[in-house]
Amino acid sequence: MTSTWTSSPRAPELPATPTFQELGISGFPTEVIFGLLAPAGTPAAIIGRLNGAVNDGLRSAEVRASLDAIGVEARMGTPLEFAAMLDEQARQWKAVIDEIGITAE
Repeated sequence: MTSTWTSSPRAPELPATPTFQELGISGFPTEVIFGLLAPAGTPAAIIGRLNGAVNDGLRSAEVRASLDAIGVEARMGTPLEFAAMLDEQARQWKAVIDEIGITAE
């Protein structure tokens, strides 16, 4: 699932709040990803069942309406697709962290 809070247009719920792009922060990831993770070593069959159950839930009109109401776009996918999305997010956030100069203490 993704959220539109960091997107280019302003959030309808916060029309006076500028976007990161408007604040001059370029390269900021435009998606926030929500998902489920399992411990390393979880059997593929369990991951598959969990993924299927989540995707089934996301097909529900009631769940989709609830997510739409809070500005979250639900996307169904596979565990490999989710892993690729996480890798891309990590790359994008690293670029933002490097540009701003954030360091760990």
